[in-house]
Amino acid sequence: MRLLGGAVAAGLGLGALTVLVVVLWISSPYPDSGPHGALHIAVDLWLLAHGAGLVRTGSGGGASVPVELTPLLLTLLPAWLLWRATRGALAEAFAPARAEAVRAAAWVSTGYLLVGAVAVWYATDGPVRVDLLSAGVRLPLVTVGVTGLAAWAALGRPAPALPAVVRPVRGAFAERRGAGARRYGTLRVLTAAPQAVAVLRTTVTGVLLLVSGGAVLLLAGLAWHTEAVHEALGGLTGSWSGALAVLLLTLALAPNAAVWAAAYGLGPGFTLGAGSVVAPLGAGGMPRLPHFPLLAALPGEGPGSPLTWSAAAVPLVAAVAMGRSAAQAAVPLRGARDSALTPRVTAALAGLAAVGCALVMALLALLAGGALGNGQLAHFGPVWWLVAPATLAWAAGVGVPTALAIRAWRLRPRRGATPVGAGVGRGGAPPGGVGPRAEPAGAGPSGAGRGGAGRGGVATGGRGPGGAHADAGTGAGSRSGWRRPRRAGAAPAPQGAGGRARRAEQQDDWHSTAARRTRWAALKEASGGLVPDFPPRRRD
Repeated sequence: MRLLGGAVAAGLGLGALTVLVVVLWISSPYPDSGPHGALHIAVDLWLLAHGAGLVRTGSGGGASVPVELTPLLLTLLPAWLLWRATRGALAEAFAPARAEAVRAAAWVSTGYLLVGAVAVWYATDGPVRVDLLSAGVRLPLVTVGVTGLAAWAALGRPAPALPAVVRPVRGAFAERRGAGARRYGTLRVLTAAPQAVAVLRTTVTGVLLLVSGGAVLLLAGLAWHTEAVHEALGGLTGSWSGALAVLLLTLALAPNAAVWAAAYGLGPGFTLGAGSVVAPLGAGGMPRLPHFPLLAALPGEGPGSPLTWSAAAVPLVAAVAMGRSAAQAAVPLRGARDSALTPRVTAALAGLAAVGCALVMALLALLAGGALGNGQLAHFGPVWWLVAPATLAWAAGVGVPTALAIRAWRLRPRRGATPVGAGVGRGGAPPGGVGPRAEPAGAGPSGAGRGGAGRGGVATGGRGPGGAHADAGTGAGSRSGWRRPRRAGAAPAPQGAGGRARRAEQQDDWHSTAARRTRWAALKEASGGLVPDFPPRRRD
């Protein structure tokens, strides 16, 4: 059944594109070929959606022309169908095991690739044929990648385990002491699950904002050149079916154009072949371009202007947002220094996210471009090896200082506010209210502070049963807002792992008779006579 599910997913993708192409072919007033040609074009588009390159055979024995520009929006159709097929194969299992998820992804991929092999065989001839090398590499890569991600999501998105080769090295880092311990401690903290998730979240934030900002730049360019875009849309064809086909092609290439615009805002820009460059600092060397709506939104040749320079706001906003995300991961609670990451780890987190964002943007630039011909048209789109360092420069140069600045701002004590971990009022609880496990009032020899209610009890408005003013119930460094009593004359229990044994020994004092009587008296006084007058008894 899982093998059949993968085959059905491939058939649905082929069928959807076939229906669309046949409808456009039927409604066209000048069809060039019969149903066989329309079906051939549908199969070519399906393979192109997986990244496979096409080759257009030249007429009259001319040179073949490669077509390798993949419409990214068209890629969503097979990816969604593959995702649904894999999740459907795992839907019967309530909590699938890792081995079962891998087997399901393998069976779905096998069924999908069997149909893909038939499609590749069908598209090996004709005026537009598939490139066997690119189809043999990219079709399995896309299929296995999507099914693997779907299986990983079905498992609950577990954090990847460290390879067996890396685990002994990480263990050796943990045993180091002295000057190297701080350096290796940063690596150990970053490889922990919360920090790894924070790096991933910061990376995704930067990529989404860059691509979204590129889409905004694209829409601004289309709005600025509305007349030229309208002329390009109407000048290609005179029939409604042709206009619909051009509009659908424009929509399919819109994500590519958004990535191009993001590369434009980053600085390197993109090329349109023939050694041309379109960047905020200027555009030049552009060849004669066909009439197409997206190409009509390009800026004119010449040096840049303040209007084109304003595109730098896109990477600036993305880098600031990445720094803010890293700072929030470093300081989850404002003012909580005990749970905050160090500046070194915060900078490393933001820098690692910058590297991840640069790699993802380089991959998107590579996928969004491609060849539309030979010679001058051998490359269309952004250059990935220029986009990567530009993204890294923006994300690290702006994101890391922003993360450190926001971290320091989140750690500053707010005016009029009690630091995290300290009691709100005297005795560690709000006066007259229910306190978060404040210290008992007047616990006497047990060392409990005065004026607070017992654990889970009610505070007494800053006074203990004896009428004396209470001291501060908890220290500023306490995380939970309360402190267990300790023996009279004993030193405070140290924080961290070394103080756990000391605090465990002091738990008996909390349940001593004196502490229980004090808590009962405070609760009785705060209740206003609702609590009956009988002494507390300790259960044995």
